[in-house]
Amino acid sequence: MAFQKHTFKEIALMPEHIATNILTDRLNKLVQEGLITKSKSETNKLIYYYYPTVKAKDLLPAVMAMREWSEKYLFENDEKPAFIGLP
Repeated sequence: MAFQKHTFKEIALMPEHIATNILTDRLNKLVQEGLITKSKSETNKLIYYYYPTVKAKDLLPAVMAMREWSEKYLFENDEKPAFIGLP
């Protein structure tokens, strides 16, 4: 949600450099849990798009609260958390 990446390739090229087998597994688990949808591209059947569901979007306040807590308690004074594009 934060980075507006929707294809496997876009997600795989993010700075975290998640191994493709791990990324495949994680995306499949998120689909199974109903947190993202997976849909095939209409123009290229090798490309799938992943989008957050309402269920995932409803988690955003909890994730933001955890982010705020971690910024308050887990960082040294001169450390800055990674910007993740969320409000």
